[in-house]
Amino acid sequence: MQSVNRRTLLKGVAGLSAAGVLAGCTGGQEDNTVADTLRVAAPTIALPQEPHGAEKFRELHGVELERESVSGAPSDIVSLFVAGDGQDRFDALWDNGGLDDNGMEDLLREEGVIQPIDKSEISNWNALHPDYKEGGIYSGTLRYPTDDGMELVAVPSVRNVDSVAYVESRAPEPDSFGVLFDNDEFMGQTAIVDDYSVTPMLCALYMNSAGLADIEKPNNMTEDEIETVIDFLIERKQAGQFKTIWQSFQDSVNLLVNEEVAYMYTFESAVIAAQDQGADVGYPPLPETGGMPWADNWLMTQGAVDRGREGAFYELADWALSDVHGADMIQTRGYLSGIQSDRIVDYVEDHPEDYDVDRIRDMIERKNERYEVSSQWARLNVAPDNLSTYQDEWQRFLNA
Repeated sequence: MQSVNRRTLLKGVAGLSAAGVLAGCTGGQEDNTVADTLRVAAPTIALPQEPHGAEKFRELHGVELERESVSGAPSDIVSLFVAGDGQDRFDALWDNGGLDDNGMEDLLREEGVIQPIDKSEISNWNALHPDYKEGGIYSGTLRYPTDDGMELVAVPSVRNVDSVAYVESRAPEPDSFGVLFDNDEFMGQTAIVDDYSVTPMLCALYMNSAGLADIEKPNNMTEDEIETVIDFLIERKQAGQFKTIWQSFQDSVNLLVNEEVAYMYTFESAVIAAQDQGADVGYPPLPETGGMPWADNWLMTQGAVDRGREGAFYELADWALSDVHGADMIQTRGYLSGIQSDRIVDYVEDHPEDYDVDRIRDMIERKNERYEVSSQWARLNVAPDNLSTYQDEWQRFLNA
């Protein structure tokens, strides 16, 4: 466990009352849910997707999912579950994009919030993608280090590697995140996201590749390195590089559909949404900097164990590692699930009435190309060691 991370995440938690830590927390509520209901703290992307969705999930697994959206920020999650009433309210928690440098899972396990996963209870565990196994790029996201080795604490559900979206009619294919940050030809025509854990890291990757900096771990920077990156970002902002710093998913889709930018960082799901509206948008591999891998996972709370809902959690885990979930996720959102990609292709080929088979084959092929050039230090890290400095420096950039 990284002590700086722990102190940062716990900052402000001590002294908070057990109820009302986050907006919408009620605390002390009576538990009236039935045994086959699983209460989950998660975004909508965490749920079973179309074309099969929640109805098919209920039919196959006999579990009703009750979802409540909560902040995915590590400090908010810790507040909710360590000092707040998260254990009373939720049986499962969605891990928002952290990999093996993310201290949130470490702290939640140490505090007894999340419980170990018994993979023998998951019939689809053999479908797990090799990247999640020991030594794989996602191996750390499922495991918690202990004195006796590694303990399994998460079940994968969604993964991807992010790139730069570009409007093909306006700009050539990018090969680096540098087209966002240092691009005089497209001054005022690039867009970045308002996220301290993403934009500084992508900029650091570019600065390393361009010889503008020597940052050892772009996804877990020292205080001096963060300041160096933010200084550069402020310089580019004041030069007029960025058309906008987007915040909402829909804003990013609109920027592409309306061709307001040439290049932008956004999620592949936004690219899919823009393409579905007729936008001519690409999302290529980036050989100069590599893309940004991330993974979202399900965690089981102690509350689920206390309420006897472990069985319902493992039904959700089986769905997360099922062929149908993998096919639905890439069809609807453009993301891969945690299973072997060949299984997804085989499933959609066997069910062509439900899926755009050629498009899915093409997406998986292009994803594999992005994975091949992804960098170890481009892996998303939502809880870096110097979290407070990241947040303070990002605010300095926004205020500049």
